[in-house]
Amino acid sequence: MVRIAVFAPNKAFFGHLILQFPFLHHLKLIHPGAKIVVYSTVNQVNLFQKIGLCDEVILYKKGGVNLSVIKALLKFKPTHIYNLRPYSFYIQVIIGLFRKAYKVGFSSDVGSKLFYNKVVKYNNSIYKSNLYLSLLDMENADNSFAYFDQFNEPLNFKEPHIFTFMPGGGEGEHKKWGIGNFLQLAAMVLKQLPDSRIVFILGPMETDEINQIEQAREDRYTILISPEISTIASVSKKSIAVVANDCGPSHVAQMTDCNYIGVWGWVKQHPVYRIAEWSYPSDKSTHLVAKFREDIKTISPERVFKVLKGLF
Repeated sequence: MVRIAVFAPNKAFFGHLILQFPFLHHLKLIHPGAKIVVYSTVNQVNLFQKIGLCDEVILYKKGGVNLSVIKALLKFKPTHIYNLRPYSFYIQVIIGLFRKAYKVGFSSDVGSKLFYNKVVKYNNSIYKSNLYLSLLDMENADNSFAYFDQFNEPLNFKEPHIFTFMPGGGEGEHKKWGIGNFLQLAAMVLKQLPDSRIVFILGPMETDEINQIEQAREDRYTILISPEISTIASVSKKSIAVVANDCGPSHVAQMTDCNYIGVWGWVKQHPVYRIAEWSYPSDKSTHLVAKFREDIKTISPERVFKVLKGLF
């Protein structure tokens, strides 16, 4: 029996979890019937087991040569090991102990090649989901994001035109375009296309955004709070366009290959650098960046609407 150990990145953000979906999906396709165990330092990866992308999750403490990880691997006896963490020397050392397993990981330094049968150069100018897929030689395949093809839920909206807005951002305000800007954009859309439905996708902690949308008292607005991934994918596919700042649900939208408009600013980040790593390069995607060193909120709704209008 094929037994596969996967070391997941130690990032708890929803978006980072989403970016690992295609890798795990194709790993299951390549090795049908294999047992897949994900090792991680964050309990959010239990989502993988919940939705069937792995068979088991083993949590361990971050830092040092972790004896619990070694014991778990000795018990599991993996035939394959994939390491999605490029910079953890201790995990590389542990992986190197299992000589009979076929081992794949990123080459972040010369020493990395000592621990693996196959190494892939780590490149943060590649969309991170594609980077993970490169460990399977899948990054350029036409069906790279086939996991999201299965979702096609019916929507309870009578309007013929649907637009989806994603104003959230768990990392902080520096990523958020601002609910005021999103509401102004929504008003412009409804003025141009009165028979439209604006769907806002938000997390439970984004109470300010939720309250402001509700205060608008617009019956053509729909708020989805922490919807299922299947719902995010289905709504994105059926939308004329998705407008988002960098957030977890935006990755679901991008990997459905919908029309996508991303907004970016300069505060606490270099957007041009981050866009390459955190945005899927598609002909259907457009990214609007604030003027050099200016906040994301300085991008005007008129500027976004100009791009959006070209899609309907």
